[in-house]
Amino acid sequence: MNSQKLENLLNLALDSTMEEREKSLDLDVGYEAAEERWELIVKYNGDLSRLNGPVITVEELIAGYAIVTLPQELIASFVELEEVEYVEMPKRLYFSLQRGKEVSCIPPVTAREPYLSGSGILVAVIDSGIDYVSMDFRNKDGSSRISYLWDQSLMPDEERGMLPPEGYGIGVEFSRGQIDEALKAEGAEGNFRLVPSMDVTGHGTAVAEIAAGNGNS
Repeated sequence: MNSQKLENLLNLALDSTMEEREKSLDLDVGYEAAEERWELIVKYNGDLSRLNGPVITVEELIAGYAIVTLPQELIASFVELEEVEYVEMPKRLYFSLQRGKEVSCIPPVTAREPYLSGSGILVAVIDSGIDYVSMDFRNKDGSSRISYLWDQSLMPDEERGMLPPEGYGIGVEFSRGQIDEALKAEGAEGNFRLVPSMDVTGHGTAVAEIAAGNGNS
């Protein structure tokens, strides 16, 4: 299969064998081998919601982009739709080490004119997670500075009120109110029972501290 609407890497992945995909760090990203389905990034125009159902799922984003999950056998017919402009695979994220704030050029603009503080700015960090208990993300009264925490490694549990963000089908979103309730619980076990999200590598926490930490840790 080869289509001008598919990125080159996706064309290559679809033309590769399972063995070739497994040997590569890039050709299997977004592929669910057990169900032979792909999670793909789609640039589109018009409306794709009519396709949303048990076979194809469409999660509309903004600016004409959507996350579409569908069986591999339907990709060829899907890209022929008039609404579909371009389709690409998700990309694997790799951790890299940096020298914190110095590498980010933060001190030069905070220690002297114009003395920027970042006050009032909302920052989104897409990473390995966040240690929401850390004092770097707490106000003076102990409440959380985190507006929302979306843990995509968790399974939704409607009975416990653990649901993905509206319009999405994966992970669990925790609000500031839910995080505050967890922070009031006694001990790590109590925290984790109410908000069972953790940063298993520490990388996401470190990045969030650089971008938005208050220095209290």
